[in-house]
Amino acid sequence: MWKNNNRTPILIAILVQLPIFLFLVFGVRGAASEPPADGDDPFYVESLAIAGGDEREDAVYTAAIPSDEPVVSDEPAETEQPDEPEEDVFFTVLMDSSDIYRGSLLLINADHPYEIPDDAGLIVINDDKTMTYRISSPNLLLYSGAMQALNDMMDVFYEETGRDNVTVTSAFRDNKRQQEILDDYTARMGRKEALRWAALPGHSEHHAGLAVDFGLFSSGEVRTFRGTGVYSWFGENAHRFGFLLRYPENKTEITGAAYEPWHFRFVGEPHSYFIYQRGFVLEEYIEFIRSFSADNSFTDIYNEIIYEVYYTQDLEIVIPDDSEPTISGNNIDGFIVTLKH
Repeated sequence: MWKNNNRTPILIAILVQLPIFLFLVFGVRGAASEPPADGDDPFYVESLAIAGGDEREDAVYTAAIPSDEPVVSDEPAETEQPDEPEEDVFFTVLMDSSDIYRGSLLLINADHPYEIPDDAGLIVINDDKTMTYRISSPNLLLYSGAMQALNDMMDVFYEETGRDNVTVTSAFRDNKRQQEILDDYTARMGRKEALRWAALPGHSEHHAGLAVDFGLFSSGEVRTFRGTGVYSWFGENAHRFGFLLRYPENKTEITGAAYEPWHFRFVGEPHSYFIYQRGFVLEEYIEFIRSFSADNSFTDIYNEIIYEVYYTQDLEIVIPDDSEPTISGNNIDGFIVTLKH
């Protein structure tokens, strides 16, 4: 039987106040440990765990774990600037009008005379020749730029055939010697026919020291070089060394000269190759190059090297700094520029 006890009001009061007390203790503590607002620290991630049966959510933090969310910064992002392209560099070669008549690509024929300059750049063949060929006179002269090419050609011919009887019978000639040769031909065959075999003084390639005539030494004398048999090698290979068979049999109407299998002309590489490859004679090649300019050059490959070739009348020739230039007059009205890349 329940008895009215004086302690009952006290127990009731305690039960009424207990929830308030628990709220004050645990509620304030929970508020003090609330996590930082989202985004305050990107290097912490939040996972919420609910204690078993308790409606209170405890925040658990793991330090030093990067968030999957990107870091947003107020600093403007740096962007890579593309490298500025390097500017092309050029230099200028200044030519003189007299240089039109100098070089290895001179066209000298009946229509284009040549005046021998005081400084023609001639050397004595006998001073520099190798032992693989002969000369008919110790006083023969040749353009200095052709000397090494001549030696190379004759050395290779000897290595491949074992023949050392090819003889240089003529190289540079002055006007006086040219007149003597023409007079001799005229006396034997008449003026008209003689001009097919010998040029007028001033119109011969020999005046520039750029041409050589071959003969064959046999039984103590020099005989005519026919370019047949083993000696056909020259017609087929001279272009490898900067030389051309200048007056071929199938181009007499263009050259105005009779077929001369003994007459070889130095034009230098790579032009000898370009001419030979296209079946040109020098007249055709000079005209071909005239159609090209610095802005629209003729480009071809020789020995795995890219060459650009063009014609200009400018006395100030602008050359790219990354190329090796060779400039020759054409003996007419301008220059042939060759750029080696």
